[in-house]
Order: sequence, then C-alpha cells, then structure tokens
Amino acid sequence: MELYLQNLQKQIEVMKSELSDAQQRLESVTKDRDILQREVKLLRETTKQFSMKSEDTESMKQEVDQLRRELEHLRASAHYDEEDRQKHVDKIRTLENYTSQLEMDNRELANKVRWSHGLSTE
Repeated sequence: MELYLQNLQKQIEVMKSELSDAQQRLESVTKDRDILQREVKLLRETTKQFSMKSEDTESMKQEVDQLRRELEHLRASAHYDEEDRQKHVDKIRTLENYTSQLEMDNRELANKVRWSHGLSTE
C-alpha cells in the first residue's frame, strides 16, 4: 500500500510539472497573441489614417488573421514546442518591423503631401 501511495505521489509531481510547463507555454502564446492583436489594431489605425491601398491592407490583414488563428490553435495545443513558438515570434517581429516601416513611409508621404500643398509640418 505504501509503495502504491509513493507511486501516486510521483505521478502527481510529474503532472504538476507538466501543468506548470503547459501554463508557461500558455502564458507565452497569450503574450504573442496580445502583441499580434495590438499590431492588427495599429495596422487598422494606420490604414484609416493614410488610406493605404485596399489590396495591400487586405493581404496584410489576411496574414495577420492567419497568424492569429495559428496562435489560437497552438494555445489550445499542449504540444506547442519552442521551435514553433520561435517561428511565430519571428513572424510577429517581421510584421512589427514591416508595420513600423509602413508608419514611417506613411508619415514621410503625408509630410511630402503637406509640403507640396504649401503646408508647414512644424
């Protein structure tokens, strides 16, 4: 009986460890999803501000939506390994960099438009 209890205690410890690992992965994926959602919001605001071409917007929106679906799926999966996580983090960083570049390009274009119409940017 004592051996049986010890065995159960070991199983509980293993399950606690696995649960802790799964919780950490869930927190990481949740953070990734939140970052992606902020990027989507920023992208929408940017497109409203600077009236980007709808094809470009739709393409980026589809890519962001696809990544969001992938992250949601992985969040539900207990088999989300570090390599997959890193791929998604890299994609998110790429989208962040692309969005930042678009913002800078849009600001520059807006300044040029203002300047060409004789408006001061000061």
